[in-house]
Amino acid sequence: APDGRVLLAHNMLRMDISALPPGASEERPLSWHDHSFAVDLSPDGKRVLFSESGEAGGRGYGVYLRGTDGSPAVRLGEGHVYGLSPDGRWALTAPVDAKTRLVLLPTGAGASRTLPLEGLDRFLWTDFFPDGRRILVLGGLAGRPLRLFALDVNGGPLQPIAPEGVVTNPNTISPDGRSFPAFVAGQV
Repeated sequence: APDGRVLLAHNMLRMDISALPPGASEERPLSWHDHSFAVDLSPDGKRVLFSESGEAGGRGYGVYLRGTDGSPAVRLGEGHVYGLSPDGRWALTAPVDAKTRLVLLPTGAGASRTLPLEGLDRFLWTDFFPDGRRILVLGGLAGRPLRLFALDVNGGPLQPIAPEGVVTNPNTISPDGRSFPAFVAGQV
C-alpha cells in the first residue's frame, strides 16, 4: 500500500499419492516428501514411479520408485520423469536444465544411459513404445513445426514417423505399438 503496509501470504501446495494395491482392502498413502506426483504404475500394480518436485526434490526434481505395499521409496536420480519401460527395468527421464537428451535410469542395479536428441531444439514429452525397444518423442527441429520421432533405446538418430505438424498426446500408443491417434497442431 502507499503507506508502506504489506499483505503477505504463504501458500503451500502439496501433492499426495494414494493407492489401492492388489489384494489390499483400503487405500494406502504413498507420498514421500512434500510434492509427490505419480507418473506411472507398473503393469502388476506393485510399484509406482513418481516425481518429487518440492523442497525435498531439489532443483533437478527427484525421481523415485516405491512399492505400493508401502515400502520405502528409492531415489533413482533426478529430472522430469515420463514413465517406466514396459519391463519395469528403466525410468525414462529428461534433465530439468537440458531438454536435448533423455536419460534412462535403472530401477535396479546398473548404470544410467543417456540418449541424445540430436537436432531437436525443443521437446514436449516422450514415452516408451510397448515393445520397450523404442521411445516416442514429440519435439521440434530448429525453426520447424513439432513432429513425432522414434528413438531406439540402444542409440542412433531420431527417426521421423509422421509429417511435420502431426502430433499425438502422451500414453496413446496402441498396445501393439503400430498406431496412435493423431492431429495437426499449430506452431509451438
